[in-house]
Amino acid sequence: MDYSTIFAQITLISAFVLGFRTITNKGRIGYFLKYYFEKQHFEKIPPILIWIGKPIITCVACMPSFWGTWIFFLTCLVDPMPLYYWPLVVIPCCFICAMLWEIITYFNPVDYS
Repeated sequence: MDYSTIFAQITLISAFVLGFRTITNKGRIGYFLKYYFEKQHFEKIPPILIWIGKPIITCVACMPSFWGTWIFFLTCLVDPMPLYYWPLVVIPCCFICAMLWEIITYFNPVDYS
């Protein structure tokens, strides 16, 4: 098992997810992507879209499952890895992203809706 590859994947996916979540906050350049998934719009959009939107853009602990899968398999095109590495990469990313996001919001208490 190549731990350096797993660690590199976890770092890449966590950095991407946290960066993407940061630029979709209120007042940031990517806010328009998350605007319709906010609570005040729940009655205007079908519940299935809210459910789909969580792993794509609104839930920082859920985002690695969607984005991590894409990044993992795209990087496998360049550097092939065994398929069983996938859960070893994505599951820790969910924990790391959730933990780091809590730390970010604790030390920088802005409106992170």
